Amino acid sequence: MKVETNIFGEIEFTEEDIILFETGFFGFEDKKKFLYIPSTDDQFSFNWLQSVEDPNLVFIVTDPFLFVDGYDFEVDEKIVEQLKIDSLDDLSILSIVNVDEDVERTTVNIKAPIVINHNIREGRQVILDEEYSYKYYIFKKELNERV
Repeated sequence: MKVETNIFGEIEFTEEDIILFETGFFGFEDKKKFLYIPSTDDQFSFNWLQSVEDPNLVFIVTDPFLFVDGYDFEVDEKIVEQLKIDSLDDLSILSIVNVDEDVERTTVNIKAPIVINHNIREGRQVILDEEYSYKYYIFKKELNERV
């Protein structure tokens, strides 16, 4: 299968490459099939989730633990069951990045992380009960009022 994207050009993929987000993403509930595209640069800690249903829809994502000291949360038991999570080794936790024109004002959404079980190629975006921000400044941390 192929998808022609705005950022990556033509991407060839198989059904096994797709990560299914059964409930979609907040604001994009109807988009459920994505490809995880890792950066090829080891020094660049940002990656992409590219929709295969909408070539214009791509999320920049990162590991929030790289940027947020003390970030910790419990995954709801319902999500653990839905994603068939047996081990933390099966998981990736990602946050959507919002790149501002002023790069120092780039934020990550640590209130609604993305949980992916790579073994079954399924993921969910969840809203945490913990008091985290939808916009956590990763380069100018003094702009954060609370985490």
